[in-house]
Amino acid sequence: MSEFSSGTVVKLQNKDKVLANLTEQEYLIDLQNSWLCKVSVHDMNDNYMEINRNLSNEVPLLHIIHAEDHGFYCCIYYQQKPLFTLAISYELEGNFDMQIGNELYGDDYAERAYIKREKEIFQKVSEEKKRRSHELEAQKKNIFTEIDKDRINQFTLFDIGEEDIQKLQKIITMETYEKDGWGRQLVNEFLDALNLNEFEWISFHYVCKDPEHFNIINRQLKNKLN
Repeated sequence: MSEFSSGTVVKLQNKDKVLANLTEQEYLIDLQNSWLCKVSVHDMNDNYMEINRNLSNEVPLLHIIHAEDHGFYCCIYYQQKPLFTLAISYELEGNFDMQIGNELYGDDYAERAYIKREKEIFQKVSEEKKRRSHELEAQKKNIFTEIDKDRINQFTLFDIGEEDIQKLQKIITMETYEKDGWGRQLVNEFLDALNLNEFEWISFHYVCKDPEHFNIINRQLKNKLN
C-alpha cells in the first residue's frame, strides 16, 4: 500500500495555541522532535486555508501533503496568507509520455502500449519525446519559477537558523530535482533539512484507523468526547 500523508505542522512551542483552536474533528500529534502535526478531516481539501484562517493569525503553519507515488505539496500559511508554496509531481515524465502517446494513437494508446506491449509504439513515443524534450524541461523549470530566496527565508518563522536556510536554498533547486529525475530526492532532502523525517504515514484517516500508533497530545480530550 502506498503511503499518503497529510497534515499541518507547527513548532512545539505553539502547542497551547493550537490546542485552544482544535475542533472535535482534529488531532494533535507529537512528532517527538521540535514539531507537532495537526491532522484534520479537511487536510486533503482545497479549503484547508479557510479552516486554519484563525489559527494562522497566531501561529505560522506548514501544511504538507505527500503522496508517495504521486507527488509532494507544502505551503507556509501565516496571518491568512500563503507565503511559500512548493509543488512537485513525481509523475511529470510519465504524464508527458502519456500525453504524447494519446496524441499519436488516441484512445488506443494505453491498450497497445501497456497491455499488448507493442514495441513500435514505445519506439515512436520515445522518438517524439526526444524531439519535444524542451517541453518537459519547461515543465520542470516551472516548478521553481516563483521560488526565490525571499520566499525560502519565510522558514525563519519556524525558528530555522541561517545555516539551515542556506541548506534549503541549495536543496530547492533544479539541480537537486535532477539528481533522480523525479523530485523524490529533493523532497527527502527538504524534509530532512527541516527535521521532518517522521512525517510519514500520518493523516486523519490513519489516526482514526489506528490511534494507539500515534503520540496524540489531545487523546484524553478525545476519550472524553467519545
